[in-house]
Amino acid sequence: MWQNVRNLHNNGNICNLRLLTVKIDNIMFDKLFEAQQKAEEIKKRLDNVAVSSEVQGGLIRVEATGNKEIKLISIDPVFLGNADKEELEELLVVAVNKAIAQADAVSKAEMESATKDMFGGFLS
Repeated sequence: MWQNVRNLHNNGNICNLRLLTVKIDNIMFDKLFEAQQKAEEIKKRLDNVAVSSEVQGGLIRVEATGNKEIKLISIDPVFLGNADKEELEELLVVAVNKAIAQADAVSKAEMESATKDMFGGFLS
């Protein structure tokens, strides 16, 4: 294609060169618009994907969406009554980070799938 552009320019056919440039710009704009629409679709889909994590055999459980929105934190009542503040805080951090890591993995897989479909694996 770039050889054609050089030939158009070298032959003094500036009008055709401008037309080709406009067509390329339109194609790029269409691809960007398509990518934006795909990203919005993926975000909506990820809102409905649930991931969860638990620590200490389920004493603390965290649920989140694929968009990393925490939906639930559940703490075993017996554990809560016996745990000290530092232990509880540490386990909460671990459980939340695990849920976020799972959401990241789901999100990444969705985005890779979408870009593969859109660009035929060119960007992968």
